[in-house]
Amino acid sequence: QKTRKVYQKAASKSILLLYCLSLAVGLSTFLTDNTAIIILNFIALFLLIVSILLLSFANTTGWDFGDYLKEVFLTALLSVGYIGKPTSDMKAYLEREKNNGKSKTRYVILGILLSVPLVVILAALLSSADLVFARLLAKIFHFNAADVFLFLLLFFFGLYSAYCGIRYVADKDNDFEKPGHPLREPLPVIILSVSVSLLYLLFSLVQFLYLFAGGLQLPGGITYADYARKGFFQLLLVCILNLLFVLLVKKKIQKSRTLDILLLTISCCTFVMIASSALRMYLYIRAYQLTFLRVFVLVALFTLTVLFVGVIIKILHERFDLLRFGVAAIGILYCLFAFSHSEYFIARYNLTHPGVSGEIDTYYLLYNMSADAAPAIVALHQKAVGSSAPSRYQEDPYQEDGYQENLRPSYEDPAEEMDPEPTWYQDYTERIRRKVSAMEGSPFTFNVSIAIAGHVLR
Repeated sequence: QKTRKVYQKAASKSILLLYCLSLAVGLSTFLTDNTAIIILNFIALFLLIVSILLLSFANTTGWDFGDYLKEVFLTALLSVGYIGKPTSDMKAYLEREKNNGKSKTRYVILGILLSVPLVVILAALLSSADLVFARLLAKIFHFNAADVFLFLLLFFFGLYSAYCGIRYVADKDNDFEKPGHPLREPLPVIILSVSVSLLYLLFSLVQFLYLFAGGLQLPGGITYADYARKGFFQLLLVCILNLLFVLLVKKKIQKSRTLDILLLTISCCTFVMIASSALRMYLYIRAYQLTFLRVFVLVALFTLTVLFVGVIIKILHERFDLLRFGVAAIGILYCLFAFSHSEYFIARYNLTHPGVSGEIDTYYLLYNMSADAAPAIVALHQKAVGSSAPSRYQEDPYQEDGYQENLRPSYEDPAEEMDPEPTWYQDYTERIRRKVSAMEGSPFTFNVSIAIAGHVLR
C-alpha cells in the first residue's frame, strides 16, 4: 500500500519536473569545463535527489522554505544511521528468493554468466575479421585504471547512499506531517513593518532621483566604481533579509489586511533595491570587466526577483504553493545558467571592453578561463591578427571592435617581433591543449567543451 502511494506521488508533475532538472544538471556537467559550475552541479544534484525523495514520501502541504531546508539537512544527516540497511535488506531479499521456488533471480545470474564469455569470444573473432572494427573496440576499451576505479567508486557510493536515504524517508513517512502552530498577534509586526516601509520608501525615492530618473548622476566626489562597490553587497543582504522577513511573517503571524499591504510595500521596495543592486553591478562591470562571480551575482539577483514575484502572489492568494514555485524557479533558472557557458561570454566581453584602465585583465583570462572560453578567445585573436598576419602588425588590427592594443605584444627586443601571438594567449592555448591530451583515450573523462576547444585550436 505504501509502495502504491509512493508511485502515485512519483507520477506527479512536481516530481517529474525534478527528474527532468536532475537529468539536465547531469548533462550540463558533461557539456562544460567550468569547475565552479561542475561543483555547483554536484550540490544541485544532491538537493534535487533529496527533494525527489521528500516529495515521494512526505506530505509537503503547508511546508515553507524553512521546513524544506530543515528536512533536507536532516535527511542527509540521519540517513547515515541507515548505513547497514542495504546489506541487511539484500541478505533478506536473497534469503526470500532462495526459499521461493518460482524465483527467476538464479536464471538472470546464469544468463549474465553465459553472455559475458560469449560476447568476449565473438568480439575477438570480429576484431580479427575487420581492422576498422578492431581499432574502434581498442579505442572504446582503452581505459585508464584510475578513471575506472573512480567511476565505479562514485557509482556504488551514489547507489548505496541513495538507498540509505530511501530507507530513512520511508521509515519517517508519518513523521513528516507539520503540526499547526497558533498564529501570533499582528499588531507589533504591523508597527515594525510601518517603520521599515517608510525607510524603504525614502530609500527608493533616493534611487529614483539619483540613479533611475537622474541619468546616473551622482553627487560630487563619488565615482561610479566606489558607488557600486560600497553599496552592492549591503543591498543584496537587505533583499535576502526582506525575503526571510516576509516568509516568516506569513508563517507565524495572523492574517491581517493592513499587514498584507505593508508586506506588499516592502516587497515592491525590494524590487527597487534589486534594480539598484543590478545597476551598481553593471557600473562595476563597466569599470572592471566581467568575472564568473559577477555574472553569478546577476543571476542571483534575477532569481530573487522571480522569488519575490511568487511572494507577492502568496500575499494576494493565501493558497498559492510558494515552496513548489520557488524550487521549480530556482531549478529552472540554475539549469539555464549551467547550460549558458557563461565563460564564453565573459571572455568575449572582456576582450572587447577594456574597462576604465584601458587594459584587459589577461591574468584572469589565463588562469581563470576554462575550455568554455576557448572558442571566443581563439576567434577574437584570429580576427585581430588575421589568418595570414605579417610578422609585425602593420595594419594595427587590434583597433577593431574594441580589441585594443592592450593585447598586442610590446616588443623591447627586436627579435620578439617575429612572434605574432601575445604570451598570455600562448600560455592559455597550451593549458587547454594539455586538457585535450589528458581527456583523449578515456571515455570516463570525455567532455564536450574540451573536445570543442581542441577542435578550435587545431
